[in-house]
Amino acid sequence: MKAVVFFNHLVAKTLHANGCDESEAARLTARAHPDAAKLARAAGATGQQVQFFNAGQARHQALPDRVSAREEFRKLVSDKMQSSGLDYDRSYQSMASIHPDLYQRMNGTPTPVFANAVPTAPDGTVPARGPKNATLLCLPASITQQEFEAAWIANGRTLAPLNPGKVMDALVQFRMGRAGIAREAAVTSCKRDFPMLWDQVEALAKSVA
Repeated sequence: MKAVVFFNHLVAKTLHANGCDESEAARLTARAHPDAAKLARAAGATGQQVQFFNAGQARHQALPDRVSAREEFRKLVSDKMQSSGLDYDRSYQSMASIHPDLYQRMNGTPTPVFANAVPTAPDGTVPARGPKNATLLCLPASITQQEFEAAWIANGRTLAPLNPGKVMDALVQFRMGRAGIAREAAVTSCKRDFPMLWDQVEALAKSVA
């Protein structure tokens, strides 16, 4: 049972037990089962919502580099003013012309860049499991090959951009089938073993709430 279907099942039970309307039942269910609610919101996110989420993550990841570039650019402008006697505006324009790459880094890219964007394997084959590829899916290097394949398939047979809700839900279902455990127990084990991925699930769920 997928995350969205499972959560809707819980909502229906709450609705029947309490005799409230659907929105109130959803609120009560989310309070009683917060992990199920988060995973359902993340797994049910639209393609556009996931794209916006990844673009936001990319901008967040780029922030430290922008700060570093800004400090480096300011020093170049200051040095130019001292060595040439030019005013700030002319020194600024001069350095922007001489160092266009640094200037672009300082101001950020003009269009959104999706976090960790990499091309899909042209022949549809599963990429080699390893620390780098696992990290792209926010998974530990110790993940099993079977779980890595399940995550890759759920992510649209690509390593990035990441769809954390789909990936986590696939791993939960994989563990349910392999170990024969209930969904909530599988979610608990996946949260424990894949904390970086769960952080992304929570972030995406919050962004679409």
